[in-house]
Amino acid sequence: MESNSKMSLELPPAPQDRTGWPWTEATPPLPPTMPNGSPWPKISIVTPSYNQAQFIEETIRSVLLQGYPNLEYIIIDGGSTDGSVEIIKKYEPWLTCWVSEPDRGQSHAINKGFKRSTGDIIAWINSDDYYTKEALKQAALGMDNYPKAGLIHGDGFYCSEDGKIIGRQVEKQVDLARLLWYRPLVQPSIFFKRKSLEAVGELREDLYYRMDFDISIRTAVFFPIQYINFSFSCLRIWPGQKTHDNNISAQFDEEINVRETIYKVYSAKNLTVRKIGLDALSSNLIRASICCYANFDCNNGYRFIDKLALSQRRANKIPIDSIWLGLVYSGLLDRTHSYQDVNDVIENVMRAVNIASFNTLLKKIMMRVRVYKAIQLNLRSDVDKVKVIVPTLLLYDTKWMLRISTLKYLARIFLLGFQTGGK
Repeated sequence: MESNSKMSLELPPAPQDRTGWPWTEATPPLPPTMPNGSPWPKISIVTPSYNQAQFIEETIRSVLLQGYPNLEYIIIDGGSTDGSVEIIKKYEPWLTCWVSEPDRGQSHAINKGFKRSTGDIIAWINSDDYYTKEALKQAALGMDNYPKAGLIHGDGFYCSEDGKIIGRQVEKQVDLARLLWYRPLVQPSIFFKRKSLEAVGELREDLYYRMDFDISIRTAVFFPIQYINFSFSCLRIWPGQKTHDNNISAQFDEEINVRETIYKVYSAKNLTVRKIGLDALSSNLIRASICCYANFDCNNGYRFIDKLALSQRRANKIPIDSIWLGLVYSGLLDRTHSYQDVNDVIENVMRAVNIASFNTLLKKIMMRVRVYKAIQLNLRSDVDKVKVIVPTLLLYDTKWMLRISTLKYLARIFLLGFQTGGK
């Protein structure tokens, strides 16, 4: 690959209204070898693209301006008609290869790119997202530091439609069990080792939303996965983003399908999948139902509950954190929903699944909600109520109470009480 200083001069000029990374700034070129003296591993990046001309140039430049000396960049376009192809052609001299032809969807396009790749490290970044400075350098160093890892992953920023940073997703070290229980990783901040992809196979082309979640879990079945404390990417939040199309039930359907399939295929071979796979599936169904109820989609809320009731697992074993996560993901804890709104939804869901410890579980959940909403809304009227329930929470919900985030909530609540004289 050309040196980055030369590449930055040769790349087509940035539009006049675009400045900063990756328009008028570039990552300094890396030295010829890694700090340990070995050559930089080849990294293959695949970008699936279809009619996103307004974003794809930023994606392309964020890959090419990494200053990485052993880069393979492949673009698989699905036959765009909006000017994307003309933009890709501008950068053709710096691409390993590209095509523009009809395909069977995003997963098929990524699989096509993976088959053409030859790198030791492989990743994909969608044509509406972009990498941060030094992302590829940190990916290579991460793989070198953790040679047994099948994939590495890190944090990611959220950006607006015009590319401005609006938030950040901070991840943590996870394993197969945590992936099964909770949620997908930040997709553009994931990098795979070639041998792990060869072992687990292609992306599932029948999945529209959760192909990254599926392949991450399949990788974790066979290999360790490693968190790297670095923000690798910017994930764009905009109306055309498919995971923000408000089709909540369809997204949960795919998550549930992934967990069901993982259990069917791997429970006989993997102790972790066999031990917690069905409980994780039940938890997923609870969260799906809560989110649907919270968004006034009662039909799908009932459907997910019915699916849980028909399964062979009893909901009695679902931990309180599964319901709490459902609340967090549903939006029920935002400012527009009252304490009573939350209580009504949770009560309906738990009654529907006939949880044996209904009263105790409902009480714990609603005490958490009281704490959360008191600080969120700075409710002076709730300060004394929260102070009263703190001893009970410490006794019956100790783990949650001792989390750093909860302690911060409580500190602010008692500060609020001090400032208002405890009234």
